[in-house]
Amino acid sequence: MLDLEYVANRNFWVPTTIAVFILIGYAGVMYLLTFFVQNVQGKDATTVGFLQMAVFLGTSVAAYCSGRVLKKFSARTIMGSGILIFSSGIIMLSFVNLTTSFAYLFTAMSLVGVGAGLKTPVVKALVVSKASVQRMNVVTFTNTVIENLAQRMGASFALVAFSIFSASGNNVGAVVNTSFVIMGFIVIALLFLPLIPKTIHGIHTSEEDLVGTKILPKPLNTEEIK
Repeated sequence: MLDLEYVANRNFWVPTTIAVFILIGYAGVMYLLTFFVQNVQGKDATTVGFLQMAVFLGTSVAAYCSGRVLKKFSARTIMGSGILIFSSGIIMLSFVNLTTSFAYLFTAMSLVGVGAGLKTPVVKALVVSKASVQRMNVVTFTNTVIENLAQRMGASFALVAFSIFSASGNNVGAVVNTSFVIMGFIVIALLFLPLIPKTIHGIHTSEEDLVGTKILPKPLNTEEIK
């Protein structure tokens, strides 16, 4: 079920590693948002729901747009743009206080969602770009398993980090400090960005360029069949 051999391929482990660090922050922000809005600001669950809607809506729209323009821009450009937009939302969270407005939080959550969404088509395209046709489903499943684990780790991270930082009684400071830790994950993700190839086989190359590769094996001629 897991293609551990292909995991060593740069087109798999580099984008997947970036996705892991971003997803840890993405899932962590969702829980951090709930703690801050309900436990710190004392607002109702409806407010949290609207803010989470901003995250999911931003993710969905950005993923769709990213997939539409992926062929026109390099993989590194789209991935880098997504990381920077994601970091903008996290930076905004590091300045929150008890009187932070709903509009401010909505904007921050939208940026988080957009940033995470932009990277998704790039990661999926890179992961399968060098995989053989016969192993495509297994490779995709391997990537999905890793990303799901990253989101669970992000949820656990938010719970533990907020608890540790709020032990002193400063809940606002706990939110800010947790945001700083998430920024550390983003910096690590950026360090892997130069390893992302600019082009993706099958998207930035024509079908003719792929003939003879593992992606599109050269068809057998009549003599070879005989």
